[in-house]
Amino acid sequence: MPGSGSWEIVSIRKKRTLVITCLSSDAMMTAEQVENWARLELPPGSDRGRILGLPWAEARNAGVRMALEGGYAYLFFLDSDIYPLDKQIVLKLIDTGYPVISGLYYQKFHPYFPAAFNMGRDDKGNPVRVPIENFTPGDIVPADFVPAGALLVRRDVLEAAWNKFNKRPFIWGLDTSPVPDGLGGNVPNFSEDYVFSFRVKTYLGIQPHVATGLPAGHETKAIVVPKWVAPMPDYHPLHGVMTARTDVPLKG
Repeated sequence: MPGSGSWEIVSIRKKRTLVITCLSSDAMMTAEQVENWARLELPPGSDRGRILGLPWAEARNAGVRMALEGGYAYLFFLDSDIYPLDKQIVLKLIDTGYPVISGLYYQKFHPYFPAAFNMGRDDKGNPVRVPIENFTPGDIVPADFVPAGALLVRRDVLEAAWNKFNKRPFIWGLDTSPVPDGLGGNVPNFSEDYVFSFRVKTYLGIQPHVATGLPAGHETKAIVVPKWVAPMPDYHPLHGVMTARTDVPLKG
């Protein structure tokens, strides 16, 4: 019968989130990564899962399927080399109200651009990525290409993308020849997460965003983080970022 219990269930379902981490076949999460993964604060009824050994695009597609079949309201991809500095990142991304939104992290190689871009064109008219750099930390900014290492996607977008793109919303565009998008054109020769952003905006009319106030570290031999969140000696003063220690903790 309808009552407080059924109201609670409906309330929980509105924010229930599946957190997915994709790993290569020979990769294992370190103890530090598992702790980082487990410390995230999530809405009630949420779950965590790992997908091992699939190509990146197919792993992410498997995550989408799991989220849809499991009845989750959101899917959050958290790559094993991404360290959110705020353990409430999922809750705060949900609260922005944007259907496709990423935390902010930087590329872990020179020149350390933010891993979010807008569309540009080269001299031959080919699509290129233009780094998003002119923002005030804390802004939520639109981006044509957002990474999937700390990406939240709402269920209605997952459903639309799943149906529109023949159960393969993520496809790998890095190829020497054009990659058909299944809709009469080709996708840019970018990685599967940027292709997902491109398709969502181009064919579904949904603008991806980046929450610059929810930064994350990106692990390499060190962790590349925004300069303003880790005031340490700046040995790589490029684009306002630095190479930091590998023990940058979550807040709280």
